[in-house]
Amino acid sequence: MNPGLRWHAVALSLIALSIGSFVARAQTAKDPAVKSDETLSLPPTPAAQGTSLKLDLGQGLESRLAGGLSFTGMYTDNVFLTATNHQSDMSYDIQPYISWQEFTSRLSLDLSGGAGFVVNQRFSERNQAAENFSVNLTSRLRQYVTLRLDNSFVNTTGLFSGTGSASDQSGIGIVQQANSTLITPASHILTNTSLAELNYQFSSSSNIGVRGVASILRYPDGAQSVSNVPLYEGESYAAEAFYNHQLTTRQWTGVTLRWQRFDSQSSLVTTDADSVLFFYSIQPTSAINISLFAGPQLTTSHVAPSLASTIPPFNPRSWTPATGATLAWQKSHTSAHLSYIREANDGGGLLSAVINETVQAGLRQQLSQRQQVTFAFTYADNQTLVPGVTLRGFSGQGEFSRRLTASLSAGLGYRFEQQGQPGVTAPGRASRGWFSFSYELSRPLGH
Repeated sequence: MNPGLRWHAVALSLIALSIGSFVARAQTAKDPAVKSDETLSLPPTPAAQGTSLKLDLGQGLESRLAGGLSFTGMYTDNVFLTATNHQSDMSYDIQPYISWQEFTSRLSLDLSGGAGFVVNQRFSERNQAAENFSVNLTSRLRQYVTLRLDNSFVNTTGLFSGTGSASDQSGIGIVQQANSTLITPASHILTNTSLAELNYQFSSSSNIGVRGVASILRYPDGAQSVSNVPLYEGESYAAEAFYNHQLTTRQWTGVTLRWQRFDSQSSLVTTDADSVLFFYSIQPTSAINISLFAGPQLTTSHVAPSLASTIPPFNPRSWTPATGATLAWQKSHTSAHLSYIREANDGGGLLSAVINETVQAGLRQQLSQRQQVTFAFTYADNQTLVPGVTLRGFSGQGEFSRRLTASLSAGLGYRFEQQGQPGVTAPGRASRGWFSFSYELSRPLGH
């Protein structure tokens, strides 16, 4: 087994053992003050869930099984995101997929997966298989003990990463997410991120819990370079203990204790990060939620001897603030989100862990029963903790989709992106335009 994958499995096993121990204790706990009909509902950010752009069109929670085929054709005017000598290509992504959604009084399960291939018209040596798999499970083990499992696996090329519409799944929260802000259009990328959480609601307004997150980044065909910066594989792990409390009907607060390890290129550079994060969320109206978090973060880096002599001296220990804010707006036919985050995170392909500063925004509008548009914007600044690289970039995209029949849908999209090292080289810029078709058959399984 690949050493990185082996340590990934070990980390998840330790997380599972911790969860099992916590469940055993929680199941014996009794709190007569909690009423049977009271369930604590947290906003996405304190709950470590992403902000979704899924529109509430009144379908409700319906169990269903669906399958289909998607086809995307994309033109890129600068495949390798270089400052000069642009090379264009036409690429095609063909993927059959299947999804299963199951909802009961004790279980919420959303499972989907697809496997196909990517074909390039000019750079045929970069043709490859492409797969994706995701599972989001929430299970109420006992009346006030809840288990949550979240996993996302993607094997694709950077050409097709980030071009789809904003996710309809809640996914892993903005604070816990691995760093995916580097633009690597021509690289073969494999990523996997797993989250396991167990929480216990010990009163009608409070809960506590533990959470573990593990992620890997691989370049199966060998690491490339982007914006004149070499790319490195990496892994990251995190363990969290949290407490959340509902102050009023529309206000929440909480605190999270977190330990993280970022490992780059088989321990070429490792960084440990310890932090205490304080959360506050408010819901001014039924459609708007605002969440804030902040706290101190201590990072400690270790550089392998083979690399130490090639970099300038630096202080391996440093304090940095971890802070961020999210705003989510959800109506029946319109949804939007805006977020800002600044914290130490994995390098996302860079030599070491980074101080990552990211701004993201998204908007989805249902134009009619059959048509909708989606817009997204991302700005990211990544500065390595080991001196040497600051990579800054942004991207913006828009997509229009229309349901042609009950089973057939079509879409058109455009994306512009730019990335480079400030003051070192001219940034690389690329434009991508794509069209897509998908055919899906679904079968309700009951409520």
